[in-house]
Amino acid sequence: MTWLILITLVVGIFSGPFLPESLVSSLDGITTFALCLLIFGIGIDLGRERQVLSCLRKEGVTALVIPLLVAVGSLAGTYLYSFFSTFSSTEAVAVGAGFGWYSLTGPLLSQLHSAKLGAVGFLANTFRELISIVIIPLVAKKLGHWAAIAPSGAAAMDVTLPLITRATDPETAVLAFVSGVVLSLLVPIVVPLIIQLG
Repeated sequence: MTWLILITLVVGIFSGPFLPESLVSSLDGITTFALCLLIFGIGIDLGRERQVLSCLRKEGVTALVIPLLVAVGSLAGTYLYSFFSTFSSTEAVAVGAGFGWYSLTGPLLSQLHSAKLGAVGFLANTFRELISIVIIPLVAKKLGHWAAIAPSGAAAMDVTLPLITRATDPETAVLAFVSGVVLSLLVPIVVPLIIQLG
């Protein structure tokens, strides 16, 4: 899926100059519809997943502390990064608020801010997922099972869940799934909120 999205992005970049203006002007409406459809689909998945509720009942506060710490770490890290980049702190933190969900963060930032920030949001969160795939086993071994949940952010509920499961244990896998769900729920709320604050 990651490669399919990257190929689609590259095709879009190269075909952009050749598209008629009438089509380009209608892209905002298409993007809005696609985003709503994507969030609706995530809502359906969450509504059908009973494991989340049972984990929340069993683990209690722990199940919510992990994703909140991942969120705080992501936001703090991108805020510190803004001092060494050309982006404002608001722009950098908005990118970090994607929590690894590149397929939503990119279009959302393009619509709310600019195509440039949308591209950065897409690429930064894509690289977060790719890097997490490489480092999860090492993090689990050196820093512990719960630490292995953090690198992938929102992707802990889907793409990187098999890796986390293999590198840790069943209990951590459930916590990783819940963490990914919570972070996914936060993205469409936190990203627009940060952009509005700027």
